[in-house]
Amino acid sequence: IPKIDEVSDEGYTLYGEKRWEVNTHLQEVFENAIDVPHFVVVHGMDVKRTTWKTDGPFGALELDMRRDDDQAAVQVNKDQESWIRSFVYGPGLSLTRVSGSMKGVSVQTLTPIAEEKIEIRHRYYVEKGAENDKMTEFFDFYALDWIRDFDLWNTKMYRPVPQLTDGDGDVGKFRRWYSQFYSHEVVVVDQPAAE
Repeated sequence: IPKIDEVSDEGYTLYGEKRWEVNTHLQEVFENAIDVPHFVVVHGMDVKRTTWKTDGPFGALELDMRRDDDQAAVQVNKDQESWIRSFVYGPGLSLTRVSGSMKGVSVQTLTPIAEEKIEIRHRYYVEKGAENDKMTEFFDFYALDWIRDFDLWNTKMYRPVPQLTDGDGDVGKFRRWYSQFYSHEVVVVDQPAAE
């Protein structure tokens, strides 16, 4: 696992931690990242750009967006913009750098605790000297974006050949990448693009 600079940087401090239990599989959480339309429908984001790149066991998501709702004001900059850079280290660890009204880092761990049940744990790091009330609002809003996905993850059914529509993202590419973390062979069936 690469060194996470903000964790050991003396200019940063651990601000807080959150923990949830969700009835889902590890794969569903990271597969969510390539589902671009859900960012619009579930999270109210006006997505300007998104990319998903992989390199061996590592994945990287870049998401640039605008948010105009009142709640998002705690996270966006004066131009209503924010960006997210998420780095996935294998099937259960990710790091998300969020920028907008302030800079912050969330380290996420996903741990299976029962069949189809996981623990999601976040640890938030911020630059020393940041205003405490702004940090609280910023990270509460960041956590809310995860919480908005819980109903989906708690009820989502895995389908080897999902019913996709235009703009749903490259589920096949993600699943081929994720299959390296299974001890058994996983067959990934590509589905033709929707007409």
